[in-house]
Amino acid sequence: MTVRLFQTLPSAIGSNLSFFLTEYDAGHIPALDDFVSVLDLFTFCNLLFLFNILDFRTYQDAPNASPKLRHLHDLNAIPTAERYQMALARGCCFDILHWFFTEYEITDKATNEPIDGFKEVAMEYLIHQASTILAYKRKSLKQLGKGKDESLSRICSGAALEKQINLCIQNHKEIPTIKILAIDNDNHLSLAFPDRNKYAVRKLGESRSHQRKYPL
Repeated sequence: MTVRLFQTLPSAIGSNLSFFLTEYDAGHIPALDDFVSVLDLFTFCNLLFLFNILDFRTYQDAPNASPKLRHLHDLNAIPTAERYQMALARGCCFDILHWFFTEYEITDKATNEPIDGFKEVAMEYLIHQASTILAYKRKSLKQLGKGKDESLSRICSGAALEKQINLCIQNHKEIPTIKILAIDNDNHLSLAFPDRNKYAVRKLGESRSHQRKYPL
């Protein structure tokens, strides 16, 4: 469903995405008039970036595939066509982020100066959520020695999850090289953005759409 939305959205509204988001605002569409609504947009994109990591079929063997092929091509139980759709959705999310940063900027409230919002907020938020998922998995595995159900580790081991996160994040040219944090303490088990009161969003007076790397 999400992929169909991304496929039809550009042709339905053309290049006037800003008009579409503001004039036809609905409860499920971020208004982008404050930083919390921007985080809603980034959270949606993160879900698509990490979608296959959260799909249990990622950790199941592909049918009728040799161990060598499974290792070389990271084959799993998700059908090839569906994996292509996931990749398309991730690419569309990058398009949305590039569009956002040609129309808006994120500022530090303390200085009212713009920051590199793509790297310091959008990508840091993605890294934060991926690290938290890994930390939660490690915590759950530690509980196995305290009488928890061992099926937690049979479906997806900690090493398998970390591998998939690295494949998704560290090997993508759009994402700055940031090492996934080895976090396993109770204080870092929240997926929420940690500094939501630190930043603000500001509409740019002049669109920078000519600088857009991947135009819609």
